[in-house]
Amino acid sequence: MTALFEFFLKIGARDFWPFYRDLKAAGHIRSRAVSYYLSRYLFYSLLALVIALVILWVMGAVIFNPADGISFNPDLTVPVFFGSLIALYIWWTLIEMIGSMAHVYSRGQVAKAKVMGTKSRMGRGFYVLLRFEHQGEAIETSFAKQIGQKSYWEAFPHDHLEVIYAEDKPELVMPYKADSFEKRCLDSTRDVPLK
Repeated sequence: MTALFEFFLKIGARDFWPFYRDLKAAGHIRSRAVSYYLSRYLFYSLLALVIALVILWVMGAVIFNPADGISFNPDLTVPVFFGSLIALYIWWTLIEMIGSMAHVYSRGQVAKAKVMGTKSRMGRGFYVLLRFEHQGEAIETSFAKQIGQKSYWEAFPHDHLEVIYAEDKPELVMPYKADSFEKRCLDSTRDVPLK
């Protein structure tokens, strides 16, 4: 299981990989966090596979027949190529999203960020734009949300949000969830993030 987790981590969190190797050498890996991330990596890989099959089915390369089951039409090489490329891009994006979470929660600091607004991602959700202080300088960054741009902004009760950011890469940020910190932080020597 560890080898599979490390395979996904190498792909999804390349900047974090040297720090992970140091943690592993020191014996400071939290097994609960490894299980948490591995289950998400496997779920998103399965989701990408299903999306790939749907894309190939729509393009006519995969045929579902109740009598024969699933068959593949190899004559459609161009649709197969583009369908596979789209599915690979989706898989890569999802794997990097989980890798970023591992990076931020394992090397993170908590900050109160001022929410500046939201910005559409052209049909792929929206960004929450924010600003916070890091070592005396203002960092302007954002994190992505998938759905509910209007309702998110209207329901936001105040203009500040507690976020966690990677201390080695402060522009990498996400909302902080204290109740799930322990299962998301790979570093077993940290119980709470530095403030």
